[in-house]
Amino acid sequence: MAQSTLNPLAGKGMRFVRRVYAMRAIGLAIGFFAVAAAMLEAGVPRWLLALVFLHGFAWPHVAAWRSRRSEVPFRAEIQNMMIDAVLGGVWAAAMKFNLLPSVLILAMMSMNNVAAGGTRLLLHGLGWHLAGALAGIVAFGAAWHPQANLTTIVASLPMLVLYPLALGRTTYSISRRLAAHGKQIEANSRLDGLTGVLNRGYWEAMLAAEFQACKTGRRSTASLVLLDIDHFKQLNDTHGHLAGDEALKAFAALVMQHAAQHGTAARGETRQCLVGRYGGEEFGVLLSGASLTQAVEMAERLSRSLQPGTAAGAGIAALRGHTASLGVAAFDAGMAGHHEWLAHTDRALYEAKRAGRNRIRISAG
Repeated sequence: MAQSTLNPLAGKGMRFVRRVYAMRAIGLAIGFFAVAAAMLEAGVPRWLLALVFLHGFAWPHVAAWRSRRSEVPFRAEIQNMMIDAVLGGVWAAAMKFNLLPSVLILAMMSMNNVAAGGTRLLLHGLGWHLAGALAGIVAFGAAWHPQANLTTIVASLPMLVLYPLALGRTTYSISRRLAAHGKQIEANSRLDGLTGVLNRGYWEAMLAAEFQACKTGRRSTASLVLLDIDHFKQLNDTHGHLAGDEALKAFAALVMQHAAQHGTAARGETRQCLVGRYGGEEFGVLLSGASLTQAVEMAERLSRSLQPGTAAGAGIAALRGHTASLGVAAFDAGMAGHHEWLAHTDRALYEAKRAGRNRIRISAG
């Protein structure tokens, strides 16, 4: 299929086509028996039964082929659904509006239309269904025979039972897919796109919540670490921004690895470490339930792992020998808010930088 690059809708709706194809194949196949039984009861000619057979067992494949070859598959599939509506009206007239199969046909097609396009498509489909019924009346005459014999009733049972089950299964699958997609979107909204750690907005919101937990006594203690890659601008200028991105990803992974080992929390408390990208090359680590000593130990392990002379440091090729400066501050009940906690930690970080970088400094409060 040659698609126009000028049409923004080109190729849209292939998943919809596959979903409708499955439902159409099931619905028309089991619906054939109900319609055929009612038509035999009404005494229609055999050639008309042959057309109903083709509609039930050949048309679903033709409709799917037509949609897939269309420039806009979704639009073609909506047209196919309207063709179904017309034929459904014709068959209803041909079987003299036998009530049970006629209602089943109308209900099946209406459910599909509502699922695909809401009330608007439902009304559109009903209009084409009525047009088909009028065409059937013109072709086969106006007759009204609503009663169904036992054969027609039995032949209608698969349609009555199986199609709603198939539709429910399809709806359930769509709901699960949408739920998973929604969770993925929610997770992505919390994460930094490059490094995979929390983004600044979400990380700082969690920091504020942790501060309140400590302030109100729900958490006994917590510590905060801010880290900054030393001479990161030089890395970018010398090796390029792609190399800088790789360094940030490697550094973030290393920080998460060490933050997860910050020790045990107080009894009855949940240990938690939250790593976020606070700035360009600056990261924050919130260590829930960690004392200042535990936080400093974590910072020291991380700093040692970055030293070029160590096996770990040599293994982080993306950082190209760059070290980090770290500032550490524990929660203090005298702080007015989490912004003050951040300010204390930030001052400690810049003291480490002013002292020559590749150092750890602890906030004096």
